[in-house]
Amino acid sequence: AFMLYTVFGAFFGASALTVVLVWQFLVLALICGVLQFVFFSGQVVKKMRSLLRTVLFCVCFYVVIVVFAILFSWFAFEAAPLLIFTGLYLVVVGILEGVWEAYYRITVTRYNQMLSAYKEHAEGKYSQ
Repeated sequence: AFMLYTVFGAFFGASALTVVLVWQFLVLALICGVLQFVFFSGQVVKKMRSLLRTVLFCVCFYVVIVVFAILFSWFAFEAAPLLIFTGLYLVVVGILEGVWEAYYRITVTRYNQMLSAYKEHAEGKYSQ
C-alpha cells in the first residue's frame, strides 16, 4: 500500500506522506503480518491446500485494505475508484503468485534432482 501510494499519489496530487498515513500503513502491515501468521505458519490453519490458503488470505487482506480505505478516506468509495483498486490488487496478487509458483516449481525440481542423485549414489555405495 505504501509503495502504491508513493507511485500513484504523485499522479493524483499528493505531494507528501503525513505522519497519520504512515501510522495507518504500519497498522495495516501489522494486520497483514497477523493474517500471514494465521494462514501460512501452520500454527492456526493446519491442513489446507496451498491454493485455498492463498485465496483466503488474499480475500481477507483485500477486505482489510478496503475497510482501511473507507475508514481513512484513501479514495472515494465509488464504483470507479473501487474497481480500479480491485483491478490493481488482482494484478499485483496475480503477478506475485505467478512468481512464487515459478520459484516453487524450480526449487522443487532442483531438490528432486538432487535427491535422485543422492539416492543413486547411496544405492551404488551400499550395493557393492
